[in-house]
Amino acid sequence: MKKYLFPVLALMIAVPLHLSAENSVNFRVTLSGDNEVPPVMTDTTGTAIFHVDRTWTEIRFKLDVRDAEKVLGAAGAHLHCAPAGVNGPVVVFLAGMTPPGYDGDIQLRGTLNDDSILNPACGENIAELVDAMLNGDVYVNVHSSLVPSGVVRGQVQ
Repeated sequence: MKKYLFPVLALMIAVPLHLSAENSVNFRVTLSGDNEVPPVMTDTTGTAIFHVDRTWTEIRFKLDVRDAEKVLGAAGAHLHCAPAGVNGPVVVFLAGMTPPGYDGDIQLRGTLNDDSILNPACGENIAELVDAMLNGDVYVNVHSSLVPSGVVRGQVQ
């Protein structure tokens, strides 16, 4: 029996665990101007948390942006499809524009489903979007009227 134990253990280690629609998944993202391409000097920071349900058909999210007055009128927040260091297209809309002169923090909560996907660059449904998130191909970006390409960014990993 000992001669079979090592190959079985080696096989168990070599075969990665596959996440599937039977598992819930959580992502936490740190947003900063340093992550923008090119980097942006700003005091604005943020976090995003994504919870994927067990069926991989919905994603609940929380987006918190601090020192939002530095954003000077946020022009929206989105999920984009691209790896770290690369700019990519918007695939999901998270938030709209805040009014000019807004002073404070932005706290958003929402739920995404297949209808939330605007561009299939990272998948046509939530399950495919989650696969792209697991592969590091999705980032969160908060835009402003002064920096339309993005003020703070964080890779979903």
